[in-house]
Amino acid sequence: MEYSQLQIINSSAFFDTKIKIIKIPQHVKEIGVNAFSYCDQHEENVFSENSELIIIKNNSFSCMVLNKILIPLSVVEIQRYAFIVALN
Repeated sequence: MEYSQLQIINSSAFFDTKIKIIKIPQHVKEIGVNAFSYCDQHEENVFSENSELIIIKNNSFSCMVLNKILIPLSVVEIQRYAFIVALN
């Protein structure tokens, strides 16, 4: 992860997967629409130290359990419903 040159996590990249730990590489600047939505076995988010993340798009982390998330200081835009939770 520390050597990754990834800059965009595409829309729906991990939509409805069984991913448990989400590690966002340092150079990622954008997390796309629904990138991690419906990841119902998710346990932890980890943003790299010195994150360059700028934008978290619509529904990026929606419909999943988030006990805690620390947004990097570099983020300047969080779009609508980025962290919306589905209720039973």
